[in-house]
Amino acid sequence: MGYSYLRGRNKAQAELAAVIDGLLQTQSHHEQLMRMVIEPLAAMKQEQQQLRAKEVATSKVDFFTMVRGED
Repeated sequence: MGYSYLRGRNKAQAELAAVIDGLLQTQSHHEQLMRMVIEPLAAMKQEQQQLRAKEVATSKVDFFTMVRGED
């Protein structure tokens, strides 16, 4: 049993996710699908996350508090 998350209501995409999930559960297709579909998608996702992290880091602001010495 597996799961997937899809944005929107694309029926063809949902069916494809279900078929891939089913095939991943079979020993004969699992290795090939991991190599040809899952691993490239995971690499793309990781690359997108790294690019987003770099983009966010450029706008990072560090705040600090100065103590005035008055009590």
